[in-house]
Parts: sequence; C-alpha cells; structure tokens
Amino acid sequence: MSGETMPVITMLDEIFVSAANAGAKKILLPENSRSNYEILSDKLKSEIAADFYSTPPEAAKLALGVDF
Repeated sequence: MSGETMPVITMLDEIFVSAANAGAKKILLPENSRSNYEILSDKLKSEIAADFYSTPPEAAKLALGVDF
C-alpha cells in the first residue's frame, strides 16, 4: 500500500476552522474538551484563543468579559 496519510479531523477541528473563517478571535470550550484542544494543530491554536469553563455562569462571565 502506498500514498499519503490524511490527518485525523475531529469535531473540534471543524469548530475551530469554522470559527476562524467567521472571524472569531476567541472560543469558549467546556473544561472536559481541554484534552481534545491539546491535540489541535499549533496553527489552529494560534489563530483563535480558547477559554475553558466549568459551569454555565462561568461561561457567561467569560463571554461577557465581566466578573460578577
């Protein structure tokens, strides 16, 4: 067998590519997605910052950029 191998594309890859294409600068991810984030390519991680949240109120705070 010969040929090129194709990279494995995860759902998170697709989300990051879509967000980058839409012009997003930051994405919020649940804490349980951190391990999937760590395996993303450095190129994707450099294009969009990621913040992680554990609870819905924490996600709201991060999204709004406030601390209440």
